Amino acid sequence: MQSAEDTTLAAALASTDIQIEPLLEFDWARNGLYNHKYSDLSWLVTDVTDEAATIKGDLPDDVTRTLQGFSSAELRATLGGARYGDDDADTAWNARLAADGIAADQLFSPYLATSPLYGYTVTGVAVRYSRVTSTALGEVVTRQFTGWLRSFEINAAERSVSIVASDVLHLTNKKVTLPLWGAYATDAAFDYWDKTNPESMGRSYSRPISLTWAVEETLRRAGAPTGPVARDDALYYVSCNGSMIPSVGDISDKDVGRIWSHGVSWRNNAPWEAGLYGLAPKAVDPYLDWGTRDWANYTVGRAARTLYVPNNGGTGDVTVGMSTWAKTDPAGGQVRFAKLHLGLERNDGNESAAVGVNYQPAGISMVVYDAGYVWLRIKGSTWSWWRGTAPSKGWHFYDCRIRLTGSAITCELRIDDVLVSLPEWTPSPSTGWTTAGFEPVTNLKRNPTAATANFPVQHMQIYAGNTATVGAYNPDAKHPPKTADGRPLAVVHGSSLAELTFLPDSSEVEPWELLGKLAGADFAVVHTDEYGTVHYVPHYNMRNDWKIAQASAPTIDDDRLLGYLVNPTFDGKRNRITIPYTERRAEEAIVWECDNPSLFHAKENYTTIRDVAIQDVISVRGGRLPHNTDPDGAAVDDVYAGCAGNVYGENWSVITPDGVSDTDVWPGENQRTLKLYQLVYNAPDPWRSVRPSFAGGKQGAIFVPGSRYTKVNPLKTTVSRTSDIATYGVQELILDEHPWRQTRDTAVAIGTSVLNDTIVPSPLIDGIEIHADPRMQLRDVVKLTSQEGITGAIFAQIIGITRLDSPSGGSIDRLAMRVLRTPGQWILGDPDLSVLGTTTILGS
Repeated sequence: MQSAEDTTLAAALASTDIQIEPLLEFDWARNGLYNHKYSDLSWLVTDVTDEAATIKGDLPDDVTRTLQGFSSAELRATLGGARYGDDDADTAWNARLAADGIAADQLFSPYLATSPLYGYTVTGVAVRYSRVTSTALGEVVTRQFTGWLRSFEINAAERSVSIVASDVLHLTNKKVTLPLWGAYATDAAFDYWDKTNPESMGRSYSRPISLTWAVEETLRRAGAPTGPVARDDALYYVSCNGSMIPSVGDISDKDVGRIWSHGVSWRNNAPWEAGLYGLAPKAVDPYLDWGTRDWANYTVGRAARTLYVPNNGGTGDVTVGMSTWAKTDPAGGQVRFAKLHLGLERNDGNESAAVGVNYQPAGISMVVYDAGYVWLRIKGSTWSWWRGTAPSKGWHFYDCRIRLTGSAITCELRIDDVLVSLPEWTPSPSTGWTTAGFEPVTNLKRNPTAATANFPVQHMQIYAGNTATVGAYNPDAKHPPKTADGRPLAVVHGSSLAELTFLPDSSEVEPWELLGKLAGADFAVVHTDEYGTVHYVPHYNMRNDWKIAQASAPTIDDDRLLGYLVNPTFDGKRNRITIPYTERRAEEAIVWECDNPSLFHAKENYTTIRDVAIQDVISVRGGRLPHNTDPDGAAVDDVYAGCAGNVYGENWSVITPDGVSDTDVWPGENQRTLKLYQLVYNAPDPWRSVRPSFAGGKQGAIFVPGSRYTKVNPLKTTVSRTSDIATYGVQELILDEHPWRQTRDTAVAIGTSVLNDTIVPSPLIDGIEIHADPRMQLRDVVKLTSQEGITGAIFAQIIGITRLDSPSGGSIDRLAMRVLRTPGQWILGDPDLSVLGTTTILGS
């Protein structure tokens, strides 16, 4: 509830002489200030309807048939026209406005050059609507809606304009694409991490991730992140919010046998805890050797673009930055750590690999220990490092900036915005430092990156660019962005109950639509508030809200109620729920093979990069098949272009009797394509990529190993309440299949949560009309006083609000509610209100 502590406002709203006026404003200048001469059009308002659609999502449709749509708000208003409800008064008023040249239809006309808004793009401007309540201490403005003008319609006959505004326009006018990912199927003996069995380590990264990551990632890609924004010059960004999948940069399986490159460590408890902004990985027992990585949450990837740094003695000025939030404790010692790594080329020209926890390839690393110390490591052919000091216990923000020129390497380290002195410093730019760049024709080969975390960290980021463009350190960038009103863009209220073993293909989807699908997986609620903040509330937290708010719940009594309909029914009672879930994982496979022997014909000194469409492919990598093994299993004497080496720029092994070819492969945009690079020189005319041992040499020879999704395996499980079945018989709910509802543990957790709310169903109260209370919000808990047939108070949660304002009709709120706690006895014998037809005691 807004302004819950304002006793003066509460007294004014409780008075029988309430004075409430609408305040409707438009940000015509699009500067967030609403300071245009005609920003405030309240004087033109004829009527306003602000509808926050009734929440859906936290219970299945079969249980709550009357609920419609997960909740965004829509504002409809009429400007001009019939303002006073009297024909003569309205005609005179509109004539006076027309004479002044500011009648509503004139103001909004895109063709009237004398209009104050002529030349403005009207649609898409920010709109805010408030109610102004007169109190003993003056006027109190309470926000009711924040959004964007979606459309308007001019009625010339009535001299009026009807507008429609939406508070999720920013989530419906763009598209987002999530990456593809899958956990590997595991051997039954190694489903869990076994400290006593080293062989289990190879399977430890098949642990599912949290649906919370998909929610936050959707919001982040839609421009409403719950954590810090990834910088425009970011090379790599990992939120750690329920997953180690990179948000900026690509998933890479280079040099790893399984999908360890974005894995969550197994342990016998939940892997995540509440962090500063979203989820963070829990601390892991670091008893193993530092040379392994199976005990850490780990991600390996490729930078979003190729980074070039100056050679020793060369030209150029590049800054590489690394930052992270970390939950440190000076008493923890230097045992657990989190590491960010950006790979560069060694001076011998070989590419650095980004594998292993203790193995430090050529490149730049920032290592934060759980005790709070930070090491900044630079390695060309030798080491350089700095070591910062440990801060106090709790969450701290680390940011290091390493500047590289042809003659020097310098560094700035900040902890919580404070520049830290660097007591240990060994410069070595003259010992063979080399460029991270690659041949121009193969610049799709990008720098390897890695992020490791075995204690709570969040929002790990690598950024880089020319020093001048990287700019000065911004202390505000470590926090989530805010709306113009200083509110969060989005809030996720707790961790989802759902786990994911794969990410369903979500390509070019409206963010609001995708959020609705994600909410449907675990019956969460998605809604917006009066300031436009998006709220994602897991099902169990919807139930917790009322318990917290019950003690301070405001009362709606007989004097304020204009009428309501109570519809207590046991139609929604269920004591057994069957929950389907989808099993799908990742598997190693040949993810693409050239089946057209004419596709790669080439002449001498021929170079090309081709885009190849793929489907259900998670990653590409090399090293999985020997070059003399056919993908179909048959031995081949010569393979003209078999992928035997590593990918992302490593040459495939090629055997040709007449010519020489280099063939490289990279993932294309959003993992939906492959980019094949081919270089042929000293070749006969034409050179072709074929397998000569097959009939007539007519089969393509290029094949790409990697990982892809397995087939979908639909399964289901059932949860029930045996004692209730013994009393009432089986009343079963069979849920529909849902692609985001995966794993049996997920199905049981969600089914049990829903079952707790369907054993004793929550009746709906619809049609409540009260004199306007601008403080009311969705999910607020209120107390209704005694009505006919009911003894005691009813506690109910608001699940829908329609606000109605007009100069002639006053201000009214129409509420939809779900009963959370009922009086001692509620008679359900009325056949018009119940399917039971017998007296039943509901609640206590």
